[in-house]
Amino acid sequence: MKQFPTPLLVAALLAFGAARLAADTDANETFPSAISTVNPCNGEVVALTGENHLLVHTTEPTSGNFELYFDLSSNYVGTGLTTGVGYQGSEDIFNSFSLQNPFPLVFVLSNDVLLQSATGVDNFKLRVQLHITLNADGVPTASVDNVSTTCNG
Repeated sequence: MKQFPTPLLVAALLAFGAARLAADTDANETFPSAISTVNPCNGEVVALTGENHLLVHTTEPTSGNFELYFDLSSNYVGTGLTTGVGYQGSEDIFNSFSLQNPFPLVFVLSNDVLLQSATGVDNFKLRVQLHITLNADGVPTASVDNVSTTCNG
């Protein structure tokens, strides 16, 4: 499934007014999407259409701490351009950012992708989870907690 780069998500946040959000605020937006992607399990190009749902949440308590997260959930249906096989796809991108006055600063990214064929063969699944932390001494650490891809069916 086509990956949505972080700069695109930041632009989407700004487009939906995240810059204006105040304490304990949610913003929701749903919009159509059309993408094409290559199924890594069989090399077939798949044309997909569907819907994206973007949720942005901010919390800014009086302590000076700050938390922001956004969740972009996408659901698609489509067709393999070579075989004509039907596909369903989904992607969930979850990012959170928290700052405790003044540190630590923690960024978490999670991305789950699923592309399933109507035949039940060559189904693709991707999972990525990572953490980046800037501790109280200003020392950065990063960890990739989980990366997995599978083809099954």
